[in-house]
Amino acid sequence: MLMLAFACIAMAQKPPAEAAAEKTRALQKELNLTKAQTEKVSAVYREAYEKFDKILIVAKGNREKIKTCVRPLRAVTIDKIKNILNAQQFAAYNSITCNGTYNRDTTGYK
Repeated sequence: MLMLAFACIAMAQKPPAEAAAEKTRALQKELNLTKAQTEKVSAVYREAYEKFDKILIVAKGNREKIKTCVRPLRAVTIDKIKNILNAQQFAAYNSITCNGTYNRDTTGYK
C-alpha cells in the first residue's frame, strides 16, 4: 500500500487528467476493460488524482500527513473501481495494485 502511495506521488506531478489517462490505459490493457468500464475507471482516477493533488498541497511535503490522507482516498477509489469491474477483473486489479507490482514507470506497472 505504501508503494502505491509513493507511486501516486510520482504520478501526481502530471496533471490529474494525464495521470488518470495513463493509469486507465495500463488497466485497460491488463484487465481487458470494455469501453464503458474504461470511461468509468478513467473518471474515478481523474477524481482521485485531483484530490491527491490537493492533498499534496495541504501536506506541504510531510510524508506522514500524505500517507494519512491518502489511505481513505485510496480505499474509496478501490471501492469505486470494484463496483465497475467484474469479479475476475477485480481479483487481477487487486493483485496488481495491492501486492507491490505497481511502480513509477509511465504505464504504472512493471
